Amino acid sequence: EVEIKERKEIRRVGTALVITPSGDEGTILVGRDVSYARKDMGKPYGSLSLPMGFSKRGEGAKAILRVLQQEVFTDKLLENPAEFNRQAKELIDSLEPFMFIDIADVRVSVYHLELPQELSPLENFSSFKLKGFKFVGAEELLHTGDGVLLRQGMREIAQGYKEYRASLAEESEPQPFYIDSLFNQ
Repeated sequence: EVEIKERKEIRRVGTALVITPSGDEGTILVGRDVSYARKDMGKPYGSLSLPMGFSKRGEGAKAILRVLQQEVFTDKLLENPAEFNRQAKELIDSLEPFMFIDIADVRVSVYHLELPQELSPLENFSSFKLKGFKFVGAEELLHTGDGVLLRQGMREIAQGYKEYRASLAEESEPQPFYIDSLFNQ
């Protein structure tokens, strides 16, 4: 499997956030993606999506911050950039990806971020790219019907998040794992 990962042509990298409200790690933040459709990337207009975007290799915290700025807390950033950046730095300081998923030619690092109580209410979320924010159960994403438009990789990330949570119960620091999206299979 390692050889396959190394040989595969990965042209770009991305960052996705599994954001959970304070005290409820079973539900994750999603929104409708109203940005430019990219069908070649498995991103049709209006699809249900996690906050995610392209990044540069090795960006880590900087990429997470950009996703928070553009896809989760745009209004908070615009209201008070210095305060937003201070709060965001505290939230993302020690985050490490729990999984990697290849979608088309993009290797996406997926992070889990549990929000503090004061940032958990839905009215805190704003973005030019995502609309209609809501928290849904990871299980719900796994069993959505054909009528629900999901961005590519959503089901696999939901399954990976469930596995990550289960591994947390068994290990104090589970190792990140790699999967290939159904889009690539």
